[in-house]
Amino acid sequence: MNRLVKFFDGSKNKMILSALFFLVLLLIPIVLRISGYENESYVEGVLILCMMWAAMTLSWDLLMGYMGIWSLAQQVFFGIAAYTSSMMNYYLGMSPWLGFLIAPIVAAVVGGLVAIPVLRLKAAPYIIIATMCLGEIVRLVFTNLVDFTRGELGFWQMEAFDDVFGINMNGADKIPYYYLIFIIFSAITLVCSLIAKSHNGLAMKAIRDSQEAAESLGVNSTEIKIKIFIISAYMAGFCGVFYAHYMKILTPTDMFSQSMMTEFIAMDVFGGIATTRGPVFGAFFLTIIMESLQGLDKYKLLIYAAILMITTLLLPNGVMNSSRTLKLSLLGRLTKHGRTESDIDAEAGNG
Repeated sequence: MNRLVKFFDGSKNKMILSALFFLVLLLIPIVLRISGYENESYVEGVLILCMMWAAMTLSWDLLMGYMGIWSLAQQVFFGIAAYTSSMMNYYLGMSPWLGFLIAPIVAAVVGGLVAIPVLRLKAAPYIIIATMCLGEIVRLVFTNLVDFTRGELGFWQMEAFDDVFGINMNGADKIPYYYLIFIIFSAITLVCSLIAKSHNGLAMKAIRDSQEAAESLGVNSTEIKIKIFIISAYMAGFCGVFYAHYMKILTPTDMFSQSMMTEFIAMDVFGGIATTRGPVFGAFFLTIIMESLQGLDKYKLLIYAAILMITTLLLPNGVMNSSRTLKLSLLGRLTKHGRTESDIDAEAGNG
């Protein structure tokens, strides 16, 4: 058992497992087609949602997990990018692909503008209230600017991405969208991982633990906070553009409501904050669970609330951060009964 836990705890082995995970994701559509599985389109659709929400949860974890900034406005940047791309296409006839160039920048600019006043509020409760209010204000603005946003009628049957390199993107076949979100998800995962391991990542953790101590060591907390806020919003913008032209329907209530933010929180807390694997695991696990319980959609928020409470009580660090804690707890209980760690490893070897 000890050797098994050491394997999963090793940084090199984590990289191997991550590579295998992405390789499996890459091959799933091919395997489904070769095997002749009848519901391959449904499976691919669920995995598309898993990767999209995992990318969104990762973008938010940069703020909350690594910086300790409890921003509840991540869906705002997601929605603004989605609306920007949709309005460019609807009113100006611009290709949806241009949305990936322009809409994330718009989301990042909004993120920077929001960060400047919000981050002056150092206490978490004030940041939570301010960002919640921001989300509601944006929702009301998009609801009432009917001439531009079409209000609650929203945009529907949005234009799909233009065909590229002969690949049909009309949505009848989900494989092109599967690999598009796979690229976005992989890129966001890589960027988050690189940031976490960089000197900025160390500074972010220092600010989270004690901003005063970090600043005494020469860390420019304001600059780093705004920088990460902008990067996080930019990532959310990419997910928003994909959502707009994949789902092809937008309304202010769906895009800017706190219910969407609650999903990101549940996924991150359940999987484990301040990690790369935690948000990914949480997003995949909870998305699949909720897809399996489609008849309980009206109880979605209640289910997420229950998950948050149970996770907070039993696994306060999240599932992926608690594996070693659980192992040590198990070893402690077994040792009380006269069995040592070496005994357990010897039994495992004999088995």
